[in-house]
Amino acid sequence: MQCRIGVAATVLLLALFLGIAWTVQTGSGFGAVDEQSSLMLQNLRTQSALMRDIFVFITNLGSTRLLTWLAIGMAIVFFCLRKPWLSCTWLLMLILGFLSYGLIKDLYARPRPPLHDPAIVESTFSFPSGHSFESLVAYGFLAYLLLPYLRRRSSRLLLFSGVALLVLAIGFSRIYLGAHYLSDVMGGYTAGGCWLMTCIAVLERVRQTRVKRLLPPKIIEPVPGASEEHLIGMGGV
Repeated sequence: MQCRIGVAATVLLLALFLGIAWTVQTGSGFGAVDEQSSLMLQNLRTQSALMRDIFVFITNLGSTRLLTWLAIGMAIVFFCLRKPWLSCTWLLMLILGFLSYGLIKDLYARPRPPLHDPAIVESTFSFPSGHSFESLVAYGFLAYLLLPYLRRRSSRLLLFSGVALLVLAIGFSRIYLGAHYLSDVMGGYTAGGCWLMTCIAVLERVRQTRVKRLLPPKIIEPVPGASEEHLIGMGGV
């Protein structure tokens, strides 16, 4: 059931990304909104030095350098917890994701907004937003891996709310600082979400297969009051 939901979400996000990419490539749809939002936020940025500094800090939370250190650090943690396959999965998922959005940037080759902040020094193309893609994939997948260790619903809600707010703030900071257009950020979210859901769906399938191999048939039969999540959690992840 969870795998089917993951596949459905992946297809939906892919369709949304292709729709946004089509409007970017043809210059329709988001064009006027991109220009107006970029100009409006450029005016706000010049009026408040404090807000500008805050968003520079936030945007750095989604930088490739910081997320690279996060990836290495969590890989070491997983290895120390005697979960080497999870460590490799984490690294492989992030590396392939980061490489894929770079190829997409080169494919569409969209120039960056001209009215960007001096703190923004980028040599890559604008669409899709790498910060939006990377932050959603890295922080989203990390939240997914931490999920089995949080039994209380309130703790899970707090985790996902915190990750969602962080990812949204990073995306908004890219528009605020003039590093990207709104459509770039939306493209980064949909492409990143597509890759994230694909990885989660594959990992859930692997987990279910491991559970069926490790547990006797009688144990994996449905038991009143036992959820699929509890069985998956017994798989040693």
